Amino acid sequence: MQSGPRAVRPIAIGPVFREDRAALLSLLTELSPREWTLPTACRGWDVRDVALHVLGGDLGNISRRRDGVRPAEPRAGETLGAMLGRVNQEWVEAARRLSPRLTVELLAMAGPLIADFFEGLDPGALGGPVSWAGSGPAPVWLDLAREYMERWVHQQHIRDAVGRPGQGEARYCAPVIAASMHALPKALGAEARPAGTGLVVEIEGDGGGMWSVIREPSGWTLYEGAAVDAQTRISVRGDVWWRVVTLGMTPDDAWRHAKTEGDPSLTQAALRAVAIIA
Repeated sequence: MQSGPRAVRPIAIGPVFREDRAALLSLLTELSPREWTLPTACRGWDVRDVALHVLGGDLGNISRRRDGVRPAEPRAGETLGAMLGRVNQEWVEAARRLSPRLTVELLAMAGPLIADFFEGLDPGALGGPVSWAGSGPAPVWLDLAREYMERWVHQQHIRDAVGRPGQGEARYCAPVIAASMHALPKALGAEARPAGTGLVVEIEGDGGGMWSVIREPSGWTLYEGAAVDAQTRISVRGDVWWRVVTLGMTPDDAWRHAKTEGDPSLTQAALRAVAIIA
């Protein structure tokens, strides 16, 4: 293997989880009654609905992880993604009885509770799977990065809807981009290639960098850095990348924004990566 790529490092969330919540609360308190009703990229949900979804994620995590409440389970024949979609919709519809003011107050209460719990976990331990990254146990640091990523992305949905600048500084978006790269080996899983075949993904802008996915005898493996002899390369802005991997942009639209070279099938597979449960 080339000397360029190196093993991926743990993603450290640190204080940015609390900072991101403070930014969300500041944003929500500034919104007019009309802005709370604006549609978002989350189909069928307005700004208030997305805020309620974030609140539901907080309360559900605290109840399950901290307090041991049994999680919801799929119905017969229901996929994990379908179950989560159903449960999330049921929560939002019930929570619409909450006022925007109370929603903000509850988000302010829940944020420190879930941050305290997350900060008490051992990031190097193995936990449950992060389904879009693989079926096996995942390190806790990737699970926590996934949780941060979901909250950051939903805040961007709100910011996009109300026309406010996003949390685009590197300290906010770098963990999101790094976490989402762990979806690439699964996305390329059906692409059979000779061992040593490499794909490099370069994310332009704050929080970006380079990652390589290399075909090894056991399958595709993610590395940081660029494989110097990779046959296929993709370069794309960070705001395009996070939208396509969270289903806020189609792969075809992302392709039009990207600079690509090499194997088009590998490029298409990479742009079909999904870093959310869908």
